[in-house]
Amino acid sequence: MAGKIGPYLRRLRLNQGLTQRELYQDLLSERQSIRFEAGHNDIQAERLFAVLARMALPITALSPLMPASNRDPVLQSGLTKLSRWPDATLTPEENRALTTYVTGQSPLTLADIQTVTPLLGRFDEALSKRLYQSTWRHLQVHQSEPEYSSLASSFCIGALYYALFHADLTMAQSYLERWLKAAPQTIEQQIQRNFFAALIKALPAGAAACYQATATIIHGLRAIGIAAMADALVDNRRHILSAFGLHQAWRRDELGALARSTQRHQATVAIANYPGLAAALSGQPLTAFRAIIE
Repeated sequence: MAGKIGPYLRRLRLNQGLTQRELYQDLLSERQSIRFEAGHNDIQAERLFAVLARMALPITALSPLMPASNRDPVLQSGLTKLSRWPDATLTPEENRALTTYVTGQSPLTLADIQTVTPLLGRFDEALSKRLYQSTWRHLQVHQSEPEYSSLASSFCIGALYYALFHADLTMAQSYLERWLKAAPQTIEQQIQRNFFAALIKALPAGAAACYQATATIIHGLRAIGIAAMADALVDNRRHILSAFGLHQAWRRDELGALARSTQRHQATVAIANYPGLAAALSGQPLTAFRAIIE
């Protein structure tokens, strides 16, 4: 559970309307409480018990974080590989074990769902869509848990990106409707939901409509200083339009967003992997576009 307790308790704290100061006073410093809730460190058992007491919660409130017991060793081997490297190659046996694990009839714990959700899109398209549906069904078992809305929102974000990156508008509309029933827990999630809603509505009308429908959201993010999220939405919009065959040429703001994103993540862009990018650069390095926002 290392690194998971803090973020989990943050959701419970917010559900009770408590501030960090109210919950952690005389237990953790401001810096410690921030790092704890971000998952960067854990706290001593006696302090954890004190925190739970202040929220009037029993120790069993942490049970959703516990993974299922008696896990298949082949499955565990695959999960361990993927936890170390998301693109790790699994054996056929590990792939089958993971598929059985996700699609089984026994309800998954919330910890299990958090573990498998990032893995659902790594299979062939038909199986991945089936896995998203199966995991969503498991998630519904936990609707009474206080962290359900937050986890459901995160799940829907992943499912929406998968659907849109694979040009499946029906699947995207389905998960957007599901997300509307699970209130977003953060400002960032609200912004992403508005972005998805605007984009999905505009997609049938073409690229120009998509750019127009999402421009206000992206400009608003820049206006309040959340440039990284604005760049991410610009890049994701380009990716989605490409999936639907609507991205005819790179815009200057898309070049700028890609340049800044690669700088933030210290990544190297393989230009050949981005259709039309070489022509858009016209012989200039991608770094030449870092200052372009538009």
